Amino acid sequence: MRGVVTAQQQGRTLWLQEGDRGVRVASEQAGALLPGDVVEVVGFADHGGYAPHLNDATFRKVAAGA
Repeated sequence: MRGVVTAQQQGRTLWLQEGDRGVRVASEQAGALLPGDVVEVVGFADHGGYAPHLNDATFRKVAAGA
């Protein structure tokens, strides 16, 4: 999926906004992201809890945020 970073705990979790939906992404990948950065992520979908999230994900920054 592709989304805009809203927050990150580096090496643990990042949160993305895709349209009007938010997604939590669990990723141990190193690399600092800033709010507004656009990333593509691939991981294993899990629909448990209050919101969908991806586990064991990797990401690639495709654009810097404003």
